[in-house]
Amino acid sequence: MSDTANTQDRGTPGQPGPRVRRRVRPGTGDRQRRKKIWTYGVLLLSAGLMVNALIGEKGYLANLQARQESLDVSESLRQLKAENARLTEDAKRMQTDPRALEDSARSQLGLIKPGETLITLRDRAASRD
Repeated sequence: MSDTANTQDRGTPGQPGPRVRRRVRPGTGDRQRRKKIWTYGVLLLSAGLMVNALIGEKGYLANLQARQESLDVSESLRQLKAENARLTEDAKRMQTDPRALEDSARSQLGLIKPGETLITLRDRAASRD
C-alpha cells in the first residue's frame, strides 16, 4: 500500500483517526437483564430437577432404599423357605416314625412312660433366683 492510502485511512496528520459512530440500540440494558433472568431461571430449574432426581419420590436415594428393602425381603423369604422345609420334614417324620413322635413328646411336653420316674436337675445359680 502506498502512503497516500494510509493517510486517507488515518485522516490528516496531527488529527486523530476517523470517528466511528456506533449506534446504540434502545433497550440493550433490558436485553441483557432478560438474558440474565433466563440464565438464572434455567439454572434454578436445573438445580431443582437435580434435587428431585436425587431425593424425589422416584429419585436415586429412594431407588437405593427400595433395592435394600428388596434384598432384606429376599433374605427373609429364603429363611422362611428353609424353616418351612425343616418343619415339613419334621411333620413327615412324626407321621411315619413312632420313635420320633415319642422323643418329641418327651422333650417338649415332659411326658413319661408308666413306671418311669422323671428327675429334673437345676443349676444352683438358677435355684437361688
